[in-house]
Amino acid sequence: MFVRHLKIGARLQRFKTCESGAVTVDWVVLTAAVCGLAIGVWVVIQDSLFVNGGVAIAVDITEASRRDF
Repeated sequence: MFVRHLKIGARLQRFKTCESGAVTVDWVVLTAAVCGLAIGVWVVIQDSLFVNGGVAIAVDITEASRRDF
């Protein structure tokens, strides 16, 4: 209610000096950066994980089929 009675210049000055949402903005930016880095790392290592895993499985199957029980 108090804000309605202020003039435009006083409202702008109060808005300029208010820092109540700064922490929220910092956390949003930080969270976006961490998510972006995680996605980037996943994209880089994803191919090598699946290719190497497939090769290892193929080698294990080949060795298992050559064994005499």
